[in-house]
Amino acid sequence: MKRILLIALLFATQQIFSQQNSYKFPYKILELNHGIGKPKDPKPTNSKDSAAARNKPSEPFKVIKTTDSIPAKLNTIFGVEFKITGKDTADIHYTREWIYPVPMKENDGRKYRATKSTATISSRQNGTSDYAFDEPYELLKGKWTLNIYVEDQLLYTHVFIVY
Repeated sequence: MKRILLIALLFATQQIFSQQNSYKFPYKILELNHGIGKPKDPKPTNSKDSAAARNKPSEPFKVIKTTDSIPAKLNTIFGVEFKITGKDTADIHYTREWIYPVPMKENDGRKYRATKSTATISSRQNGTSDYAFDEPYELLKGKWTLNIYVEDQLLYTHVFIVY
């Protein structure tokens, strides 16, 4: 009787653990391209007084040269084009994190080691995460790391070397 009870207990325990381990996160990041890109081009508009003209809507970032090596020059834009695959969802909230090689010091003296921003995307859309060197204090040479999280789970990491 003890053997039958022990076998039943082992079988039940095995079933519980196998169900817990079978959970699979429903999303993955598929990289489409990475490297140096071109600026977002404003969409043409007929009216100079329209809100669209003032806000200058733009096309998504587009990689024009696939590379991990990025020159530390003003107006250089680099990043990744990606797609979130898996469960078909209309609104996937994700976080982009850029980690700098050394703390960045702005003109007003503030220092920080990374920046995060959030966005929403559909699983049917392509997404981008890009960084533009707009200010001289941003020209930090070394390893720049891009992390993308979905539901606080790290799904993607890419390293660029700024020289």
